[in-house]
Formats: sequence, structure tokens, C-alpha cells
Amino acid sequence: MMVSAGLRAFLWVNLACLCWAGNLVVGRLLRDAIGPGLLVCLRTLLAVILLAVIAWAFNRGAPVDAKPSAPRPWGLLLLMAATGIVGYQGLLYQALPTTGAFNAALINALSPLMTALLAWIVHGTRLSAGGYAGILLSMIGVAVILSGGDSARLLSMHFGTGDLLILIAVLLWGMYSLAGRQVMQQRSVIGTTALATALALPLSLPWALLERSWERMEWTVGVAGGLVYVAVFASVVAMLAWNRAVRL
Repeated sequence: MMVSAGLRAFLWVNLACLCWAGNLVVGRLLRDAIGPGLLVCLRTLLAVILLAVIAWAFNRGAPVDAKPSAPRPWGLLLLMAATGIVGYQGLLYQALPTTGAFNAALINALSPLMTALLAWIVHGTRLSAGGYAGILLSMIGVAVILSGGDSARLLSMHFGTGDLLILIAVLLWGMYSLAGRQVMQQRSVIGTTALATALALPLSLPWALLERSWERMEWTVGVAGGLVYVAVFASVVAMLAWNRAVRL
């Protein structure tokens, strides 16, 4: 049975969201153990190794869906690395110590709307009325679930610096998605994800060095487990699934 591109994209997006579901929770749990810059740097380092192995495995046999003759768009790849991998994740982790998971999840739900608005500004792409209705419905759903149906909790929300950082992170994620869609019209999902992640490593290193959070860091089973989770699921599985959906 043939599965439509729309349905496949829907499934890939939901796989990415499933993998990212614990990212806010894990990041908040690790906020006192490791700084955001070092966390991004370490998870990116592990992700680069995993993606290199995956790319090698796929390239051993039949060629993947990339066009070998197409030049690598280094500018767009660098934009993806700076916005979606370093900027988005780093600002998210930076914000978690000063904002609650409730606020973070609610603001993060703006991602589809932000991406749609950027697509309209940059490419003139317009969503259907059903598309905008779906985005609105999802935001309402997030608000209802997180508030437990208590409108007073929503009205009593206070927004601070951390919430502004998450809002900026959402904007960066929209830029990442648009750049990724343009790159993956010519190159494979695996190759694009691997290259963008590799470029993110040197970008995240100065942040980690300036932060110097390793001086107070204590390695525990919980810290190691959290790092493995964000590297494997939030950085590799989720990014591959998201990028596949964006391409479709």
C-alpha cells in the first residue's frame, strides 16, 4: 500500500515531537549540573559521531537520494547549524533555569505559526484556512492540557527574560526549517543533518569555553543518562525525522 507524502510527513513530524517531548524536562533537570553551552557542545559532539556512523552505513550500499553533483550550500548549512542546533537549543537550555516547563512548552507551541509566517515573508508561501485553524487548535490544546483546564492558571502566568529567550529560540527554529527545506531539495536528509550538525560543533565550542561550567560539573548516572537522551533522541532521531518531514 502506497502511503502519501502528506501522511509520511505527518508521521515523521510526530516521531520528532515524541523524541523532543522529554527535552524540556531533561534540560530542566540538568540546569544545575551543566551549563547550556557545554550541554549543547557535548550533545552535538555525540550527535556528530552517531550521524557519521549512520551516514557511513547508508553510503556503503546503494546511493541515497542526494544528487552527488549538486554543490554543498555551505551558507545555508551554516545557517542551519547556527539557528536550529546551537541557537535554538542553547537559548532553550539558557531559559529553563528562569522559566517553568509550563511557560516553555506553551511558547514552544508557537513554532508552527512562526515557521508559517516566515515562509510567507521569505517565500510568499500561504497556508490554507485549515492550516491556520490547525495551528490555532494545537495551541489551544497545549494551553488546555498544561493548565489542566484551569483558566485562572493561564491568566496568572508571568513572562520574564527566560520566556523571551524561548520566543527568540522559536524564531530561530523557523529559520532553520526554511533553510533546511531549501537545502534538502537537492541533498539527502542524512547528509544535510550530518553536515549541519558537524558545523554546529565549532560554533558551540566558544560558548562552552566561555561558560566554563565543567569546573563545577559532577558526572553522575543522571547527568550521563540525560546527555545520552538529548544526544541520541533530541539531536539525532528527532532531527532526522524533522528534516525528512520538512523535505516531504
